[in-house]
Amino acid sequence: MSFINWGNESPEQKELRRRLEERELFEQAFAAYARSASAMAGVGSGKLSSWISSARTALNLRYSEITDLVPNIYLFWDDYTTNDGDPILTGINDGGDDMYDGGNYMNTNLTADWNEIKEGGSDDNGPLSEASILYTHTQAENEDDDPNQYFNPPMDGTIESGDQFFGDGAKYFTNMYPGLFVLVADNISISEFNISGNVGSDGDGVGAGSIEDIVPGWTLFYKTNTDSENSDPSINQLILVPGAELGITHEFDTTSQYDDHRVSGIDDRTRIIYAVVARHPDEDVLLESDAILIAQKLLEIVL
Repeated sequence: MSFINWGNESPEQKELRRRLEERELFEQAFAAYARSASAMAGVGSGKLSSWISSARTALNLRYSEITDLVPNIYLFWDDYTTNDGDPILTGINDGGDDMYDGGNYMNTNLTADWNEIKEGGSDDNGPLSEASILYTHTQAENEDDDPNQYFNPPMDGTIESGDQFFGDGAKYFTNMYPGLFVLVADNISISEFNISGNVGSDGDGVGAGSIEDIVPGWTLFYKTNTDSENSDPSINQLILVPGAELGITHEFDTTSQYDDHRVSGIDDRTRIIYAVVARHPDEDVLLESDAILIAQKLLEIVL
């Protein structure tokens, strides 16, 4: 790179200097904002965890680094109305292009027993939808305005008390970014976390596994779902918990008809991160190598 004479710049050199100055100002502003967010106190029933506040701030700024890693990403909807127009604030009715048939209901051992969920099902306006973990961001009212892609979610998830879902003193938030659903919970005291519901695939095509130490001290549990003809968007779920896999049981639906996915034996874990990304119809599910890269980037951002 040639030496830049700042006293006698060419137009190209002036443009480069302008960009460098803008970058420096942005980094200074971000650092100040992060310090301010970490020092925030007193929302709702208690003080904000500085980590979860910083995690939300970082995700809001850098989510595209995650979504850029999803090949041919599908921008699904987190619509909150059923086909009958009833509100649901805990799940996704369709998601676009028949991705769900009422799914992405999140529960713990404090909200709904896993076996009861499996026996009773999880329809999009039944009792389970009322018991499940509330989303803390604004959801789309329906998918009819744009049935294919969701480009502009508000990304306004707030940090809330998670006492009833994750145990006394817990804090959590959910957020919907273009093509990425995220839940982050801190100071948890639960023995299990699960996702349930119905999916649009109604067929085969599940792949799942777990990988230890994708980032030192964290374990990834993932599940993928699509139909045999790849006619619906694939659902790719990532559950991240601190610590090794030892002692944790990983369960999931193997028929590709349900959204069921569970990790149990997490009594000694203090945090949990859950994310969903989708690929377009006619595309395969997320490769294991891509899932690892996404999990690594997610952890890099929030940690």
